[in-house]
Amino acid sequence: MVERLGTDMAERSHSWGDERLSLLSAVGTALTDREVMRHALDQAVSELGGLAGLVHWSCGPAGSRTLRLVLASGLPLPALTGWEEIREDEAPNAPARAVRDARFVWLPAASDASPGPGETGRTSSGTLPPGTTVAAVPLSGPGGPVGALSVLTGPREPTPEQTGFLEAVGR
Repeated sequence: MVERLGTDMAERSHSWGDERLSLLSAVGTALTDREVMRHALDQAVSELGGLAGLVHWSCGPAGSRTLRLVLASGLPLPALTGWEEIREDEAPNAPARAVRDARFVWLPAASDASPGPGETGRTSSGTLPPGTTVAAVPLSGPGGPVGALSVLTGPREPTPEQTGFLEAVGR
């Protein structure tokens, strides 16, 4: 590995969003929809420096307004509890709000909590680290949002470039 001396902060925080979008558009039709979504999720998590990513799809009978988790990356199974099925009218839930409002949403993760008495603050396999937030965008379909793509990240709000990248992926 070569160490680069003199690298300034602007260079290290360079957004690769345009390059990532080019990679996503180059995956072609040889992949299944699920494989394409996996690529998109991986690129979104990477672009935001996230902990994990989720894809929810609108499912169920017409009018049920239920989002089901169809793809997850970066979280152990116990941490997915509570994310498996959510109602679009649940607030403040970032994926539900992104679909309901048809726009980018950034909110604290629902399970974010400070350690209680006797707790170490160390993350167990079923909890998210303190300060975890969720950046979510609707996944567009012909008649409006059909789901949400979400990135679980730290407490720092995504930059306008990162937000624009997520919105482009959702389209």
